[in-house]
Amino acid sequence: MSGRPDHDAQRELETRLDAALDALNAEQPPRIEPDDAELWELLDTACLVRRLREPALPDDTFPQRIAAALATQLAPPGAGAHYSPNGRAEMTHLTPPPRWRRARAALALLAALMRSLTVVILAGMVAGIVAGGVGGRIAMYVAGQIFVREHPGEVAITESSGQVVGTFSWGGTVDLLFEGMFYGIIGGLLLLLLKPWLSRYGRRYAGLLFGLLLLAGAGTTVISSDNPDFARIGFPVLNVLMFAAIFVAFGPLVVAVERRVDRRMPELRLGGPWRPARLLGMLAVLVIGGLALLPLTMLVIAAPIQAGHFAIEMVRAEDLRDALTHAAGLLIFLTLAIGLPLARAARTPRLAAHLARYRIPAAFASGRYATAFDILLLLSLLAGGALLLSGVIDIVA
Repeated sequence: MSGRPDHDAQRELETRLDAALDALNAEQPPRIEPDDAELWELLDTACLVRRLREPALPDDTFPQRIAAALATQLAPPGAGAHYSPNGRAEMTHLTPPPRWRRARAALALLAALMRSLTVVILAGMVAGIVAGGVGGRIAMYVAGQIFVREHPGEVAITESSGQVVGTFSWGGTVDLLFEGMFYGIIGGLLLLLLKPWLSRYGRRYAGLLFGLLLLAGAGTTVISSDNPDFARIGFPVLNVLMFAAIFVAFGPLVVAVERRVDRRMPELRLGGPWRPARLLGMLAVLVIGGLALLPLTMLVIAAPIQAGHFAIEMVRAEDLRDALTHAAGLLIFLTLAIGLPLARAARTPRLAAHLARYRIPAAFASGRYATAFDILLLLSLLAGGALLLSGVIDIVA
């Protein structure tokens, strides 16, 4: 019976300790007598153990604050962790950098953007010339030869280019190469925007997936029932397959070229060895990347106008099919011209940090917008695929 009082005292001490811990969890001061040294010592020990085993998770703005500190190479005073009364660690807010460091970070972002634009533009030009120019020339030659064999002695003029079917002309070939280069540049810019999504699938499948995405989203720009040459010259099914293969082949080709150019393109910064190759690369970044900023800025300005045009055409459509066609075009345009650049920025830590600094909503800067954009991208691809399938059916039928 002598151990009973000790056991009761221990139970009472545990009950009081639990009550003190519950009060701390509720962010309230514990109700402990100042002279109760034993209970205070036990409470300090419990807080120490909790601090080591159960640290508090960072808040939603923690990645942006860390990215901002890394981007500006800043070690702000007072940054670190402090402990609340319940013994949990909480992150302090980072001190914003001075204006000159913000300007330096903004210039570094601009230089990185110009370099990325230069890389994808050069890759898109090469892949566009090979896949679009040369591949398109081969597809047209095959279709023309089939037409000549099926209709000997008959002369036909293509509706798209005004060339004689089955003949070769250097002027038409050069025009086709430049056209392939132009569309290749657009494809390269789309690759830059889609890299965060394509990187999930590795090097082996990223290029093929990108080609299929281009075919679903932009295939109707080439494979369309509005162009009578698809059904009139050669075999319609073969024509559709050949021109669809151009989109699919462009994807792996531009991804491979982009990786090679990216490894060799120098950073746009001072310092380092001034070798001729590095100077030439920096000059290319300044010229190509700088010139690319102008049309991108114009696209941002013209995007709402073009979206309104799509909406007006959708309202004025005379039948349901035309209305659905313009609605799909509006969805695809909003996705590519507005949603995709914003989602790309949201998934780039350095850009997201600057967006958060200028009080862009946290849901956007933290990448939640980019997650919602995945659904929008899927819907636009489904809409583009439906338009492509409708055009293919009209051509074959």
